[in-house]
Amino acid sequence: MTLLKVRKGAGNVAAPTTSGLESEKIEYYAERESGRANIDFVHLNDIRMDEDNPRTKGVDVMPLLKIIPDFLVIDPKHKDYNLAEVEAFDALMDERVQDICKGNSKLEKLFGKLIPLRDNIRLLGVLQPIEVLKEGREKFKIRYGHRRFIASILAGEKGIFSRVISKSNGDDKITQMSENAHQEKLGLHDRLQSLVLSLQESGVDASKARAGKVAVMFGLNRTLVQYYLIILKNASDKLMAAIESGVVVKLIEASKLAQMSEAECNKELLRLEGSEPVEVDSAEKKKKKVGRQRKFISTPNVSEPRIFLNIMDKFGINISDIDASDLTSVHEKWVEFIKSLEKECQRKG
Repeated sequence: MTLLKVRKGAGNVAAPTTSGLESEKIEYYAERESGRANIDFVHLNDIRMDEDNPRTKGVDVMPLLKIIPDFLVIDPKHKDYNLAEVEAFDALMDERVQDICKGNSKLEKLFGKLIPLRDNIRLLGVLQPIEVLKEGREKFKIRYGHRRFIASILAGEKGIFSRVISKSNGDDKITQMSENAHQEKLGLHDRLQSLVLSLQESGVDASKARAGKVAVMFGLNRTLVQYYLIILKNASDKLMAAIESGVVVKLIEASKLAQMSEAECNKELLRLEGSEPVEVDSAEKKKKKVGRQRKFISTPNVSEPRIFLNIMDKFGINISDIDASDLTSVHEKWVEFIKSLEKECQRKG
C-alpha cells in the first residue's frame, strides 16, 4: 500500500496538511481506509450476494439477472424514454419475482418495499455506492448494499457503482450488522441474526458476552445491546420461533418475555397469537346486574342553545320569540319540542 506523502516546506520541515494532522496520524487513517477508495462501475452479473446476510437471506436473484436487457433507458426525463418498453420489462420482472417468492410473505414484503427504491434509482441513480469484496477476476461479493443491488436489477440497470476492496479484514459480518442494526425496517429476528453472526466472526460467545464490550466493539447503543443479549441468552425455542414468525416484533417486549419463566412466557405467547383459551365464567358471573329500571329518557342538557334552536328551526318550529342567551327559555322550548315529536310518533305508530 502506498501511503500519502507529506509535503515538505522550508528547511525540510513538514508543511501543514489540509487536515491539520501530523504524518503518523495521516498514515493511520490511510491504513484504516485502505482499499475503500477504489470506486468502479461493476456489472450486476458479476456480483453475488452474501447468502448469510439476514436482510436478503433466501433471495435468489439469478432468474432476475437473466432478463436484464442489453440497454434500457430507465430515466423518465430522458428524451429516449419509452414507457411501453419499461412497462413490458416491469411486467416480465414481476412474473419472475412472483416465481421467486412462491407465496413467501416475507419475500413478498421485501420486494414490495424495494419498488420505491427502484423508482428512485431510475430517476436519480444509486446515490451511495455499495461495497463489494473482490473474489477473483471480475467477480465480487457484496459486503453491504444488498437492497440497492436488488433494486438496481429491478430497475433494469446494467451495473452499479461499487467501492471495491481487494481483501477482507475479517469483519464482513460486523460490517453488515453495523448497517442492519441502524435499519428500523429490518425485522427483530434478522437483527438478532446479524448480531449472532458478528459475534461468531469476532470469536465472542453470545452466552458470555457483556453488553458494554459488545457495544464498543460494534459501535452500537449499550442499552439496545443489553436487550439483544438478554434475548440471545434466555429466550426459549418457542420465543425464538415467535420472533421469527413475527408474533413478537418489539425488542423490549421480546426481552421481557425472555426473562419470564417458561410457563409464563408460553401463556403470553398464546395470548399474542390469539389462541389463549378463554375461561368460561359461571352462570352467576354471567348474570347481568340490573339496577333500578329507568322510567324515561332524559332530555339532554342545553350547553349550546344555538344548536337546539337551529334544530327546531329546521323542523319549522317558531323560535322568533326566544332569546338565545336565555338558557331557561331555550330549555323549556326544547322540552316542548321533544314532547310534540313524541306525540306525533305515537299517533303514527
